[in-house]
Amino acid sequence: CTPKNSDSIEERYQKMKTVASTYNIMQVGFCFFHEQDDGSFLGTPFNFFVFPGENSGQTIQMGASTAAFHRKNCMNFNEWIYFGVPFVKCSKFDEDVEKVNAAQEDDGSKDSKKRLSISNKKDKDFIAFVLKRLDSWIEEKRGGGK
Repeated sequence: CTPKNSDSIEERYQKMKTVASTYNIMQVGFCFFHEQDDGSFLGTPFNFFVFPGENSGQTIQMGASTAAFHRKNCMNFNEWIYFGVPFVKCSKFDEDVEKVNAAQEDDGSKDSKKRLSISNKKDKDFIAFVLKRLDSWIEEKRGGGK
């Protein structure tokens, strides 16, 4: 299941899909390319850690050789755990949406256009923390950061 340089795009996709389906993803990256005036392209990469949300139902496990590889390559496990963007798998998300929709139908609130109000202190703190980190990240990418 190891990708090879000789693989076609489809073969590589299938192999990487298997890896992503079998193991927890730790980091996501995007690279945007902008055409320059001279016709060349400039790539701008963006990476961020992802960590299963506490209600995702996922188990985190890692083989010793995998942990050793990450340690040798200076993986910051604290940043991954504390600052990784929480996520749930699509199937869990769909299940949760169905539960919310069923609850709204039961209490008659499905069609109401109520504004979402965050009242839980933990949720408010989390949102403030994420927005602060996002602002710092944007500022750093614009060249005004550290």
